[in-house]
Amino acid sequence: VRKRDPEAILASLTAHKSIFTARDLRRALNASGLEGEARAALEAALRQHPETVALVDPRGEGIGWTTKTARILTLIVARHRDRRGHRPGLPEQ
Repeated sequence: VRKRDPEAILASLTAHKSIFTARDLRRALNASGLEGEARAALEAALRQHPETVALVDPRGEGIGWTTKTARILTLIVARHRDRRGHRPGLPEQ
């Protein structure tokens, strides 16, 4: 059942990395075991979920998705790292 629950799938997709790709989404849909209209409905539910945020590159090309929660956590970590004086390319202190 959890493999068909949009909230659980989104949490799973962002558990270890904040961005998920079309490939990651296909894997989750494959794991659901759904086919046809049921699979298309689950995909639509995931893409249109209020928690889902589509990501685009500077040219406007889609590059994947994240969730609002994952985005907030990423910003918190970055802010904390900046306060500690971390600079990109240098090891953490």
